[in-house]
Amino acid sequence: MALLRLDFLTGYMSDQVIKGFTTGAAVHVFVAQLNKIFGISLPRYSGFGRLFRMAHDLVVQLPNANIATTITSIVTIILLYICKNQIAPRLKKFTKIPLPFDLFAILIGTLLSYMLNMESKFKMNVVGEIPLGLPAPSLPKFHLLPYVFGDAVAIAIIVLAVTVSMGSLFATKHGYTIDVRQEFYAMGITECVTSLFPCFTSSTALIRSVIYEAAGTKTQLATVFSSLLMLLVIFVLGTFVSVLPVCFLSCIILVALQRMFTQLSDLSHLWPISKVDFVSLLYSLLRTITAIWLFTFIATVVYDVIQGLVIGIVFALFMIIFRTQRLEVTKLGRMSHLEGSVYYRPLQRYRDASYVENVCCAHFGGPLVYFNVAIFKQKCFDLLRPSSQHHLLSKKSDSSESVTAGQKIEPFCHVNLEAHQKTYKRNVSNATVRSIRLDANVDDDQKKILTLDSFKGPSEVKYIVLDLSSVSFIDVMGSTALKDVMSLLEFIKRCEFDDALPLDGAFYPSMEDAVHAISLFKGYAAERCQPDALSATK
Repeated sequence: MALLRLDFLTGYMSDQVIKGFTTGAAVHVFVAQLNKIFGISLPRYSGFGRLFRMAHDLVVQLPNANIATTITSIVTIILLYICKNQIAPRLKKFTKIPLPFDLFAILIGTLLSYMLNMESKFKMNVVGEIPLGLPAPSLPKFHLLPYVFGDAVAIAIIVLAVTVSMGSLFATKHGYTIDVRQEFYAMGITECVTSLFPCFTSSTALIRSVIYEAAGTKTQLATVFSSLLMLLVIFVLGTFVSVLPVCFLSCIILVALQRMFTQLSDLSHLWPISKVDFVSLLYSLLRTITAIWLFTFIATVVYDVIQGLVIGIVFALFMIIFRTQRLEVTKLGRMSHLEGSVYYRPLQRYRDASYVENVCCAHFGGPLVYFNVAIFKQKCFDLLRPSSQHHLLSKKSDSSESVTAGQKIEPFCHVNLEAHQKTYKRNVSNATVRSIRLDANVDDDQKKILTLDSFKGPSEVKYIVLDLSSVSFIDVMGSTALKDVMSLLEFIKRCEFDDALPLDGAFYPSMEDAVHAISLFKGYAAERCQPDALSATK
């Protein structure tokens, strides 16, 4: 994959996909260690719902749990948790060298098992005999390739996904970047070397990486020392570690997993971004970035690791298409800077943004492609309808608040009734005035002040300016949609308006250039309609 430069495929793995995938994989590791914690033997599981079947069988077999193994595991987990979360932070004030509590647990477990003879006396499962030395290298059996090719591809995808996921996770946490192609080269060379030996596929170890990171590891030098220690065990210490109870290793793994499960707290940070309640309807959920995290996590837990990753990536791509399809056409208003520059901002978000007389400025923020052209045309046609001209003044609202005489009502009107100190009520929604109800009778002049005609609202739309600066690309159907909108404007020009803007030069480099062109044409049209000008043309 590195030679083919397929590292760009990892770009489809967003942060939410990676975190949901790694958290789901951590659940698989967690559940797989529970039977060792209780000293229960379970068969191997695979396929859809493997974790649920494993959990079900584990609960059924709990009455047969080994009491000594269970008590030892609980005590070890509590001690490791206290050491890593309470003692280690305090020791950092005195020394920068982290204490290897996991190694201490292995040494203590080995000594206790050897002195108390836990394997025979308490029927506890131990590591067992570890063969000393390394096997001789040999070429792979290529005649087996057709039988294992599918599984090999699946394993390769998992290895690369876990490697990139863990690398991206720690890179984001510690503020550096990774070269994905270089990682692909490294994994490829490693797999070629390990294929000469009867060993498991080389991969990034989820738990070991978390343990390294928790211990303060910064470089690959830590891997050199751990490899030397592993060689020492293989050649010398294998017979001593053989009496170590397996539950000690499982306890170390479970305590290390707490850092992976802290990613669940990301939901509390992601969800407020979407402004949707945590238990809202599915349609509302699909519009949030939290859905990618949850969907990837649930798919990984319910199905399996590789299937969960693929489902998460596909769902993230679907979310991009879904959001692109539902893009809105936002109405813009003019804002003037103190230095004299003019720019346009959404009317519903900026109070200082003002309408341009007879001009509807709108912004379309996304690519114009085949799956959103229908919505784009509908939104553009809605801008031409009379009902859309007073859309902002007709928003529904159930809230009300009091307005006293002389108080300014933002953003559309100013009530100034100095002579009569009356109290009024208004309905508001998103800082938009819908109506004002009087509590007492007032004269006609006061009523005239409070009519909607005096509000700062949109006038009759005669011109439309579309801001397409955010349209990254347009396909054939997108260009056809623009032509349809232009055809409609041309039709309106022929049938209704004599002073419509010519469509020959309908594209301008900026919003202000388009509005300025409309202003110039409006002045030209006004001169044509004057009596002197009409008489001069006869």
